[in-house]
Amino acid sequence: MAATAGGIEPCAAQFWKSFTSKEANKILKRVGQTFWQSQSYDHLIRDDDDRPRCVDYTMHNPVSARLCARPEDWQWSSGYRAGS
Repeated sequence: MAATAGGIEPCAAQFWKSFTSKEANKILKRVGQTFWQSQSYDHLIRDDDDRPRCVDYTMHNPVSARLCARPEDWQWSSGYRAGS
């Protein structure tokens, strides 16, 4: 998959989002409902220095969304398994 300075090549990202949303909506037995947010952030990890920042950002998303108090409290997170 080609990369651009801003992330994944737009047509590749669009293909992936289209495919995964259709499959997820089949599993959820939903028709005509949006699966992805209208605006999403995709980012390729550029180097070893970028990796911890990206992991931290991802691990803290449920906390930022007020779905849990700490990353390790989110049961669908690898932090949950690591914290148990």
